[in-house]
Amino acid sequence: MNTRVASLATLVLTCVCGFFALLAVLQLFGLGTGYGWMSDSEDKTATANAVAAIDREPFKLPNENTFSDVQKRPPFNEDRKPTQFADPAPDKPALPPVALNITLNGVILTPDVHLVMLTDKAKNTPVMIKEGMPLPGDQGGWTLVTIKPRSAIFNDGSSDVEVELSSAPSPPPSKTPPPAKAAAGADPKTAAPPVAAAPNAYVPPGTPPIARAPGAPGEAKVDDLQHRIEERRKQMRDEAAKQAQQKGSQ
Repeated sequence: MNTRVASLATLVLTCVCGFFALLAVLQLFGLGTGYGWMSDSEDKTATANAVAAIDREPFKLPNENTFSDVQKRPPFNEDRKPTQFADPAPDKPALPPVALNITLNGVILTPDVHLVMLTDKAKNTPVMIKEGMPLPGDQGGWTLVTIKPRSAIFNDGSSDVEVELSSAPSPPPSKTPPPAKAAAGADPKTAAPPVAAAPNAYVPPGTPPIARAPGAPGEAKVDDLQHRIEERRKQMRDEAAKQAQQKGSQ
């Protein structure tokens, strides 16, 4: 071992021995004699006394000014700046009173569903709302409060209005006028011409021929059709006469 290392180790061991020797001298003079291990019973008694002291003294919240620094520099904000809260929205102005202008078209009343079907006359639009809901649009001041089998009651906050169920509207009259019958002795020139029959249509016996202006388009086809109809009628009459003769001879 190197002489220098050996002398350094000797010095360190001498210091350690001197330290323990100093502690022994201090203990001789009473240092540390007032301390010792606490027994289990003493530990439990001390804990009970501390808890009892807490129960005897009610907790008092410090003054609000104590937390002024926390309010100015909130610890949960990354920038440590107070949170700016927006001003509450002002109350919406009340809707002006509008007269109820609706038509009640239908009522649905079940144990789970209470609603009505109506028409807004002002906008001519269909609307379906449940009991307790307000009307949409300008008539939003009216609320459906009660539904009856044949009516509904609406309230505008001051009065109730009952609307009866409207009956089904009758179908509008047909705008097509019925065909006018030719009066006896009417001028054939002023009378309406008969309507042309479709091809292969049945024409009852005694039907006058279709009047057409000379040179009208399709005149040759109409004449050909009338000629075929007349031939078919003649054939049917001949067959009927033959059948009648055969029955008479039998």
